[in-house]
Amino acid sequence: MAPLWVFGYGSLLWDPGFAWSTRHKARLHGFRRSFCMRSIHHRGTEAEPGLVLALDAHEG
Repeated sequence: MAPLWVFGYGSLLWDPGFAWSTRHKARLHGFRRSFCMRSIHHRGTEAEPGLVLALDAHEG
């Protein structure tokens, strides 16, 4: 079986939900975390979705 690499940020860093064999720190240039995703899961409703952090393209 080929290895599977997962890029994680936020809660995946402290509670990934799966066992991992190796861990590498990385930085993703050209993106930043911002409240750019609307969600009805855990926050908000269908009529009024809540904002959650996600990766957003960003120069700099």
